[in-house]
Amino acid sequence: RKQRSNSHDGSNDYTDRGTAEYHGRNASGNTGKGREADVLSGEGRTIAAIRERIIRTASNLAGYRRTVDTSGRKDRPDTEAYRRKSAMAGIGTEIKQREPAIAETEQRITELEQQLEKGRSIDERIKKLKERRSTGRVASADRADAGRTRPERPDYQETENAARRIADLEREVKQREQSREHSSLKERLEENKRIVAERERENARCRNHDRGMSR
Repeated sequence: RKQRSNSHDGSNDYTDRGTAEYHGRNASGNTGKGREADVLSGEGRTIAAIRERIIRTASNLAGYRRTVDTSGRKDRPDTEAYRRKSAMAGIGTEIKQREPAIAETEQRITELEQQLEKGRSIDERIKKLKERRSTGRVASADRADAGRTRPERPDYQETENAARRIADLEREVKQREQSREHSSLKERLEENKRIVAERERENARCRNHDRGMSR
C-alpha cells in the first residue's frame, strides 16, 4: 500500500516506497536520479504556485463582491444624482443647439409686437378723430370730404385697413405663442422618454451583471 508524505504547499509531496529513489537518492545514498528529482521538484513548485494564484484570485473576487454597490457597478456615483446631472447636461446641449432658432423667433415676436403697437396707435388716433367729429369739431380737410360716401372716405378705409392689420398681427402672435408652448411640451416629453429609456437600459445592465456574478 502506497504511503504519501504531504507538505502544506505541495512542493515536497512524494510517495513513500521504502527507498529514497523517488526524491533523488538510491538505497546507497547516491543521487542516481537527480535530474528526474529536479524535474519532479519543479513540477511540485509549479503546482504550489498555481494553488497560491487560485487562493489569491478567490480572495480578490470576494473583496470585489464586497465593494460592489447595490446597482452592480464598482465605484459608481449616486444613481439619481448621476441621472439628474446627465439630464441637465443634455438639456444644456440642446438649448445651445436651438439658440439660433429661439433668437430668430424672439426677434420675429418683437417685430410683431412693434407692429401691433403701431396698429393700436393708429386705432387710437382714429377713435379720437371720431370723437372730434361727434362733438362737431371737424377739421377743414374733413369738410372737403363731406360729399363722399362713407366707404369712400380715406379715414374709414384707413380704419378698416388698420383693424385688419391688427387682427392679423394678433392672430400671428397667438399662433407663434401656441407653437412655442407646443415645442416646449414636446421637448419635455422627449426628455422624459429619454430618461425612462436610460433607466431601463441601466436596470437591464445591472440584472445581467448580477446574473454574471452569481455564476
